[in-house]
Amino acid sequence: MNNMVYYQLSNKRPDGVQTRVRLVLFGFAGGRIASLKALASKLPSWVDVWGAEYPGRGFRGKADPLNSAQQLLDDLTPGLRAMCDQPVVLLGYSMGANIAYRLGMNLSGQVLGVIAVSAPPPDQRRIDWRKHSDLRLLEHLESLGGIPIEILSCQAIMDIFLPVVRADLACCSDLDCLALQPLDCPILVMHGSADRMISLTEMSRWLQLGGGRTDLSLCKVYPGGHFFHQGEEAKVALDIADWLSKLLSTDDLANETAASFSITT
Repeated sequence: MNNMVYYQLSNKRPDGVQTRVRLVLFGFAGGRIASLKALASKLPSWVDVWGAEYPGRGFRGKADPLNSAQQLLDDLTPGLRAMCDQPVVLLGYSMGANIAYRLGMNLSGQVLGVIAVSAPPPDQRRIDWRKHSDLRLLEHLESLGGIPIEILSCQAIMDIFLPVVRADLACCSDLDCLALQPLDCPILVMHGSADRMISLTEMSRWLQLGGGRTDLSLCKVYPGGHFFHQGEEAKVALDIADWLSKLLSTDDLANETAASFSITT
């Protein structure tokens, strides 16, 4: 198991024994994966939760942040592939959703499902923040919520944070330019009703990119904005666990059917 990029957030069964699925989390631009640990802690014990730490923050703080999407995908892929020794589902938050989608493409047939949280679909062009000032970027970050104004107004913190978030947003712009193809696994979409970054139409587009499914019950809308999960981790985790349970049941049935067909033929 590659522990230089990924580390366990669930703190329940370090070797994954007796868990039914491994859920791998990919965070938002500028954030440490530890920011999603509260959500991870609310998931049931049969979910083995891991998180990806991007370079330039957290326990990878000494590494330079990457501003190339392909370099970031290359950085994340080997460790993720090593975790596919049991059913794997990817959850991406905002920027992380696009990353999870691309990794699902790269590991076709090895990823059971993708959960896209607070993110426009990967075929939608986003603002290229490389063309905007720090002031405009800070105004945008403040509008999203989730980051206390005391932090946004502290120059010493911003001197560290802004290069990281700018590198992440450069990766987002790069991701928009990469080739795209539908995933061979289903997608669950989660979104805050007051989040101006994504609409219901765009949520539906996510479903089409997950094998063409258009079941709107796979679009979960919650009160709140871009960081709607904060303070509602138990509810969000319950919905994730319910979907994972159904996904695993469907996969088990598919495997049983395939095995039966093999025997009869």
